[in-house]
Amino acid sequence: MNYRVILVALYILLGISSEYFLLWLFPYTGLGGLICYPISVLVSFAFGYIFYRVLKEIKKKVVLVFIFLFLFISQSIIQMLFCPQDYGGSVFSKISDAVTAYNNYNKIQFSGVLNLNRNELPVYIYKYKNYLPSSFIIMTIDSGRYHNSKPRTYVIQNNNDKRSYEKDLINIIESDTATFISEFIHGDTFRYKMNRNFMNIGMGGFSDSTVSINIQQEDLKLDTGIEKLLYSITSLTKKPIK
Repeated sequence: MNYRVILVALYILLGISSEYFLLWLFPYTGLGGLICYPISVLVSFAFGYIFYRVLKEIKKKVVLVFIFLFLFISQSIIQMLFCPQDYGGSVFSKISDAVTAYNNYNKIQFSGVLNLNRNELPVYIYKYKNYLPSSFIIMTIDSGRYHNSKPRTYVIQNNNDKRSYEKDLINIIESDTATFISEFIHGDTFRYKMNRNFMNIGMGGFSDSTVSINIQQEDLKLDTGIEKLLYSITSLTKKPIK
């Protein structure tokens, strides 16, 4: 078999395979993901044909390698353009946000868990891996008539079925029948009675005319390939807090 045909076949195979890697990095494409594979096949064959024509004209290996890389990078950019994301911005914005999170390694603080976005989470998890609880619970309380007060947010750490939090701000008592939450504001104590599994619902809450209490649990898990890749790069180039 002609060596040019083999090289072109390898290029096409690599081009199509790169779509699997791209969708591993950015899996949240929804129904828009249905267009990704057809486009990758179409572009791979089109660029493969261009590469085949170039192979007939150019003999220098260095030039061929450069052209191969140029075609492959150009194809990757096209595939990323046609990789829609359900949320969190485009593929390019997610890459940019991941680079920013990596560059802000020294600025990310343990107490800043409330303000973390998905791009900063891998850096945060690695930086503080020696101190992290099994999960965080973010609890937001909005009390007052028709919830016109300013919401208060509290961070609760789960450590081996034990909860830790700032006890001068809140107190949580969980019994077999109910969950009692006390909130201390400017010398006043506000008490709320929830169901017994309230702190374990993961995401959700309770609301009536007097109070709204919402729970969101952060399990500190990396969901996408770009998050796992960022964690790996960070672990190879940075040192965690000891």
